[in-house]
Amino acid sequence: MMNQRKILWISLFWGALWGLAEATVGHFVHWISVPGIAGFVMFPIGLFFMLHAFKQSGKVSAIFFAALVAANIKLIDLFLPAQSLFTVTNPAVAILCESLVVMWAFSLKDSKQVLSSLSRVWSLAFIWRLVYAISTLALGSIFSIQSFAEMGSGHIFRFFLLDSFANAILILAFGNVEHTIMVEVEKA
Repeated sequence: MMNQRKILWISLFWGALWGLAEATVGHFVHWISVPGIAGFVMFPIGLFFMLHAFKQSGKVSAIFFAALVAANIKLIDLFLPAQSLFTVTNPAVAILCESLVVMWAFSLKDSKQVLSSLSRVWSLAFIWRLVYAISTLALGSIFSIQSFAEMGSGHIFRFFLLDSFANAILILAFGNVEHTIMVEVEKA
């Protein structure tokens, strides 16, 4: 049984890498302002770090601890020029929503099947977006910030359906590549 300190160090390590990716790659994809690009790439990147935290620790709680670290590092973008509160806090909220849904999925009995098919991966990407949308509605009403619902129907359609599908394709493609690399490394 792994001790709590080791789980926290694993979470800190993978969360810091995830946070750096969010603060750099995420900053860039939001800066170029191509609609949907952030949604296409950032969840698969985050899932990569969440899976490694989970695999190394064997604990689903490591996923959330890593997300806490990543979200806090992402908030550093508030100090970069031309960043609005919305373009920094929304990804931080998304990171936490992603982690909650991935934690839930990997705590189920058939957790080995979570990433086994296009429909399952699409469902994972869709469900975290649903949790995120509900969160932004609640936060928007509490803090008077722009909520997800104010984005328009085209944005909502793209966010839920197209971005989720693109995430599923990227995650499955990357998963197959990573699996192939790991098999080759084990053979060597």
